[in-house]
Amino acid sequence: MASGPSPHIKIDRTNQDTRRDNMGRLAGRNVVITGAAGGIGLATAKLFLAEGANLLLVDRQPIERPDLPDATDSRWITVQADLSIMSELDKITDAARQAWDKIDVYFACAGLIKIAPLGSITEEVYDRHLAVNLKAVVFGVQNVLPMMSEGASIVLMSSCMADMGAPGYSPYGATKAAVRSLARNWSLDLSDRKIRVNALMPGGIETPLLQDSLPADNKEVVESLLPRIPMHRIGDPDEVAQAALFLASAASSYMTGTGLAIDGGIGQV
Repeated sequence: MASGPSPHIKIDRTNQDTRRDNMGRLAGRNVVITGAAGGIGLATAKLFLAEGANLLLVDRQPIERPDLPDATDSRWITVQADLSIMSELDKITDAARQAWDKIDVYFACAGLIKIAPLGSITEEVYDRHLAVNLKAVVFGVQNVLPMMSEGASIVLMSSCMADMGAPGYSPYGATKAAVRSLARNWSLDLSDRKIRVNALMPGGIETPLLQDSLPADNKEVVESLLPRIPMHRIGDPDEVAQAALFLASAASSYMTGTGLAIDGGIGQV
């Protein structure tokens, strides 16, 4: 017979906002999304907006308002910044402080893939992967940390390549493995503030980032991957956005330090 919690155990539900608001699962939450101009970042921005969030969208490229529903919506603002450049980090906190008193969710979604087999890895390719995929994540999160509320959620974009290999992916995979490690370690660093830190680990997703990383004859390359994927298809950005929503919301209130795979099974078998 099932029984309730022991009377000797006090359960702290700071992370577990169980309210059901008709406005959505992120109603009233202040959310920062980096890499928001396209792909997974843009898909997540659209979903989070529909779920009631207030958004601060960041990208190196301009974020065109028509790319988001209801271009006159006052619940979202954009910032053009390259977070691999330390002097540009304050653009986020300056904009956030003008609009909000706190940040509830930070989604570090910006990333870079450049295929480079061992023997052809240049210093430029190596440094750029570190700058975009790792440095921008570390210092981007650290910069907003004073504004993050107790019980906030940090979602980091790792990859299935953190746990598997493929020809030419070592610079990318190494940085994404480091991001996976950040989620583990930061979950301990921030536990006293009840801030949860989790990583998304997508596989091949139909985004401009994937297409830009492939050779010119990319159709053949993508098709060659399909037999290795148990679901026999490439993923959609909206599917990753749903996973990001899960980690950002109270639905994942007892999860921290984890890596959530959205890879069609390729990294699991």
